[in-house]
Amino acid sequence: MIEVLAAALASRRFSLLLIGSFAGAALFLAAAGLHAVISYGIQQRTRDIGVRLALGATRGCILGMIFKEGALLLGAGVAAGLPIALLLARLVASQMYGISEYDPFSFAIVSLLLALISLVACWMASRRT
Repeated sequence: MIEVLAAALASRRFSLLLIGSFAGAALFLAAAGLHAVISYGIQQRTRDIGVRLALGATRGCILGMIFKEGALLLGAGVAAGLPIALLLARLVASQMYGISEYDPFSFAIVSLLLALISLVACWMASRRT
């Protein structure tokens, strides 16, 4: 009976493994892209940051500016990505078992994870200034 059940669930298990792998890769690419955009933006403003420091700006003020820029990028990305993710959730609804396609916990976890990645990217970019 265990073998029959395993054979019956094999195709669904493979589909979920494939979707999970693609979701992990998409999250990694989103994190890498977010880090690259924030780092590039800070790199382009190196002279501006140098002038601000020369005119008496504190390191905390510069860090605040960097984190505000990162928060704006994160907010824009989440605001654009959540509606698209909600629309595309119907495509994978048939593959999910035990959760709804509009699971707020999953969307919140991914948004918080991207926020954490954004903070780390801002912190890493600010260390180079």
